[in-house]
Amino acid sequence: MRMRAECVPCQLRRALYEASLVPGSDEDAVMAAACKVLAENFPPPTGISNHEISTRVHEVVYRVLGTQDAYVDIKRRSNQAALRLHPEVERMVRESDDPFKTALLASVVGNVMEFGIEGVAPSPEHLSEMFHRLYQHGLHVDHTNGIRQKIRQVEEVLYITDNAGEIVFDGLLIREIKKFGPRVTLMVRGEPIMNDATMTDVQELGLENVADKVTTTGSFGVGVVLSRAPKKVKDEIFNAEFIIAKGMGNYEAFADVELPPTAFLLRTKCRPVAEDIGFPKGVNVAYLRE
Repeated sequence: MRMRAECVPCQLRRALYEASLVPGSDEDAVMAAACKVLAENFPPPTGISNHEISTRVHEVVYRVLGTQDAYVDIKRRSNQAALRLHPEVERMVRESDDPFKTALLASVVGNVMEFGIEGVAPSPEHLSEMFHRLYQHGLHVDHTNGIRQKIRQVEEVLYITDNAGEIVFDGLLIREIKKFGPRVTLMVRGEPIMNDATMTDVQELGLENVADKVTTTGSFGVGVVLSRAPKKVKDEIFNAEFIIAKGMGNYEAFADVELPPTAFLLRTKCRPVAEDIGFPKGVNVAYLRE
């Protein structure tokens, strides 16, 4: 997905937010570094997508901040908030007339667990309040039946995650997927970036006992940056029978890439992504692209 003008101030707001997470950080230096990368990459060079430029911005911001994980506390609190809500959501799935759809919607609503941009939870502690409100909205784009049919036809699903906290609800959906028969490979980020889930979150939450296999994107990047991904990761993606890709970062990464059948599960939290995918801003989306 091509970077748009609106993405530039969003990137800068995120950089300033990340500086606020690291005590004693030099905000001027952080913003100068982020501005330099954006000045060099906007308008975007041909073939360079928004998520690749965003990755470059985060790379220099983290370098200036002197940290490998600016969001470590936010991620811990996000997982705790999601775990507190988990028993209630698990009961909702169990008692539902359509457990798969309920788990899918819960997973999509969990995508609100993002910080430093507009239209998201102000803090992990607001999850319960926002979850119940956004769950009532249902799916604005509801390809649940098509997604269900695809899952029934394959032997393995590649499930590419997005945020910490959110990944707790992904676990409920993975359990429902496995009831249809396929194995599930869970792919998380290879290195900490923003509040995206990593192998550390998988291990702390016990999700290696839910998925059949856990792997990573193998690199530092917003979503899956194919230009940085090891051959093994690219092979896993392009040889997959069916992909579930969570969140806007993964949509940005794959919007212009020819993939196997893919379900994009996300909230359209910004106008550029909403317009690119073709749905309104601020809605729950379960979109099957074949």
